[in-house]
Amino acid sequence: MSGNTAADVINSYKNSSYLIFELPDGIFSKDTFCNGVRATLPLDPPLASNHSWDAINDSLWSGLELLPEEKLLIIWRTASEMRAHDIHNFKIACDTLEDLPKYICDSKKREGKEASLAIVVVV
Repeated sequence: MSGNTAADVINSYKNSSYLIFELPDGIFSKDTFCNGVRATLPLDPPLASNHSWDAINDSLWSGLELLPEEKLLIIWRTASEMRAHDIHNFKIACDTLEDLPKYICDSKKREGKEASLAIVVVV
């Protein structure tokens, strides 16, 4: 998503009372992505290392699932930095984020709750 379009989309989520998590600037590799996730998002269990994408995915999924809020937004405004420096891990990071809404919404639905998780990746 481009910067101008992203700003409009993000504003619409802000106006709809979403709990917003924004990944920090300076993410350009798997390590910096993991550090940004660790610093920004709820994780369960906490990440002990940056080695396993499966561990990152599981920790993110479990951490977000435990939140009582039903409307969540994850923003990654500077994804183009990682895309330019580490395309392989950029694709995996995007896949990881892309899978989260289905997992979270399905899990909350089984609990009888409605949920919405949106991901905005600006490239």
